[in-house]
Formats: sequence, structure tokens, C-alpha cells
Amino acid sequence: EWAQIFINDDGTIYLTYNISLTVTQGRLTAFDVGQPNRDFTIGQAVDQYGNQLYTYSYTPDVASVDFNQKVNAGESIWYTITTNVAGMIYNDTTNPGNYGMQFIPQWISDTAINDVRVQIVLPSGVNVGDVKTTENFYNGTSIVENRLAIYWEKSSIAPNEQFKVGVSFPAQFLPNYTPSPQSDGFSFDTFIIV
Repeated sequence: EWAQIFINDDGTIYLTYNISLTVTQGRLTAFDVGQPNRDFTIGQAVDQYGNQLYTYSYTPDVASVDFNQKVNAGESIWYTITTNVAGMIYNDTTNPGNYGMQFIPQWISDTAINDVRVQIVLPSGVNVGDVKTTENFYNGTSIVENRLAIYWEKSSIAPNEQFKVGVSFPAQFLPNYTPSPQSDGFSFDTFIIV
């Protein structure tokens, strides 16, 4: 499971999941991907063959995908799904003058997930010295579309384990964004300078 979070100028995020699934018993015709909150719209989903997949939400916090064909025991599928999620950027009360965001990738209550990677692409203009980030398995930085990206990976998360990552950056880099009142006063536990 790989997730890329691209922070948009309007304070929303594009969340793209890159998921590989292997069926160990029975068959699979669809898969649900939990969303960080209920304020999201579903974009496109595409499988490893370039097929557009049918997407929908039958509960308020899940983006669902129907596969074009059944995936039977011993078979695998790889696909991507993108959503646009609002309400993810908060005032960081630990670091006044900063906005912050925390993210927990998809977890499953009864199954381990292997090769978990999360990349957060920060707003234009943010430099390495501007960023604070949580310590959880921080691995490095890169540049994506001329923007700084912070990267974590973990070889496996246990069933029902929540792997929390986050970033904090100066609010000046989202000049047209104002966090909603319910997102005011967010605080991060531990930060390190990148």
C-alpha cells in the first residue's frame, strides 16, 4: 500500500492510493478504501491494465472500487484510486503560525499490510528548513513537481495497527486557506526538524 498526499493551494489534498492485493482464499470483486474524513470526492480508479474501475461510496467514509473481473484465490490485482479530501489542514497549536496535517494510511482489522509507504507533497515554496514532522519512520525527502515531498515507509503494519505520520509548515505557504472552526487548535505530539 502506497499513498501520496498532494497538498493543494486551496487546503484540500489529493490522496492517491496505489494498492496491490493478493487473494488467499475465495474471490474478490471489490475493495473498500477508508478515507481520512467524510469530506471527500472520489476521482478515478485504474487497474494495472489501464482499465477504468467503477468507484462509489456506500458509507460516508469509504471509497469503494469494483474490479472489472473477479480476482480468485492465488491471483493478484494492482490499482490506483484518487480522492480529493477537504478538512485535513489544521492550525498547529504546538508551532504557532504553522498549519499541520496528520495522516493514517488504510489499515485492516484482521490482515497485515506489507510495504506501506506514505509521501506528503507540500505546498509550493516550502523548503526543508520550514518543515517539522513526526518521528514515525521518517525516511527522507524528494522533489515532486518542483515541490518538497516528505516520505515514510514501513515494511509491514499489523492487523488493526494505525501508522500515523504528519507534517507542519508555515501557514504563509497557503495564503488563501483558512482552517474551519472545527479544525482550529490542532496539536501535534512530537516534532523534529526535517
